[in-house]
Amino acid sequence: AACRPAREPGRVAPEDGAAAGGDADEAWGSEGEDDGDSVSRRVLRANLDADSLASPFAASGDALRALPHAKVEADGSELVYFGMGCMWEAEAVFGAVEGVVRTQVGFAGGTTPDPTLARPGNHAQVVEVHYDPMVVTFEQLMIVFWGAHDATRRGLVSHWSLVVVVHGGQRSRAAKFLAMEQAKTRLKVTTTVLPFTTFVPAELRYQHYFLQQNTALLRQFAAWPPARFVASWRTTRINSYLAGHGTAHDLSRTIGKMGLDDAGVAELSR
Repeated sequence: AACRPAREPGRVAPEDGAAAGGDADEAWGSEGEDDGDSVSRRVLRANLDADSLASPFAASGDALRALPHAKVEADGSELVYFGMGCMWEAEAVFGAVEGVVRTQVGFAGGTTPDPTLARPGNHAQVVEVHYDPMVVTFEQLMIVFWGAHDATRRGLVSHWSLVVVVHGGQRSRAAKFLAMEQAKTRLKVTTTVLPFTTFVPAELRYQHYFLQQNTALLRQFAAWPPARFVASWRTTRINSYLAGHGTAHDLSRTIGKMGLDDAGVAELSR
């Protein structure tokens, strides 16, 4: 289904600077906690002054779009971008993959300035995937990519099948996968592999879209500034669970690390 510009999500008022699941710093996780968010936290602190930003539910999309974007991560995580149709569906697919640190949706592959969901120009909708190569390999992510969409289907320009790679090693491996996929079918595989040039984050209301449609769970993160909301492993994974990705085992193993209160746990477990 095509992604369409949606209504603004309802604003949830911050509760005296703390998330409903407890103190904001506690929800963020302690130093050394091996839950994936420690990587996001180090990157965030190195690149952004997160505390200077407003609550994500009060901010406009432009507030997030103006944030700096780091192509190379200092913490050892790697980046790759996938276009496979609707960007928030793609984000939900990859957010459930073990080893993915965080995701963000936006636009890449084109030249049109200031793309938006309503006016993407010649850009593709993509998901930016930050991943730990010690946990999940580039090849494993490519397998997820090919299995999650029909790369022979021609559709809207903004829905074209696309892999945007950050370094040469990724490009050669992506090209091999493309050749293997083409050998499996007589139909033309439309996927394009491009080197990274630019990525424009989508409006804030489309980040972790399925989470933003769930008021009960969204309230758990009311005190978080936009950068933290987007950069967290927790919000990335919850968004995927709400979209129906991940297994019951994945949920039971990770739900205790989400920083949710009892109501949030019950809502996510439904």
